[in-house]
Amino acid sequence: LKTLELSDCLIKKLPKEIAFLSKLEVLNVDGDHINELPKEIGSLVSLRELYIGNNPELTELPTEIGELLALEVLDAAHDSLKVLPDALARLSKLREVNV
Repeated sequence: LKTLELSDCLIKKLPKEIAFLSKLEVLNVDGDHINELPKEIGSLVSLRELYIGNNPELTELPTEIGELLALEVLDAAHDSLKVLPDALARLSKLREVNV
């Protein structure tokens, strides 16, 4: 599985088993009701695009997001993020950030 499209599905959380999707390149949970991302998201080593916008209950990102070394796009627009983790500085391929 390379793309997981769950936008506007009104899910509240991603299961920690998301870690088993090691070949996942695109994850879209835009417009859901997610209030936290599991730390296991850091296991998605092939992830290039992460769309987590329009989740107003999402207030922070796990530090494990810094393990997503292939990440190029992070879209967290219209969330309630209070601070971005310092771990984002490790993502040298990150070319687009929308908060």
